[in-house]
Amino acid sequence: MSLIHISAALESVADAHIVAGNYDIIAEADAPEVYDVLQTVSSSVQGLGGVTDTKTYIAMG
Repeated sequence: MSLIHISAALESVADAHIVAGNYDIIAEADAPEVYDVLQTVSSSVQGLGGVTDTKTYIAMG
């Protein structure tokens, strides 16, 4: 299974896309609180095989 499919299968990840440019995958996490997004990134996404770095951007809307 590819990294894109694994990341999209995480509970808090609403969507994930392979992109061109500085990043390989952009994943959209949907959670009730900012802390929950940060927890998903630190405990789930960073632990996936093949993930060497993450950047977290919060959309305030």
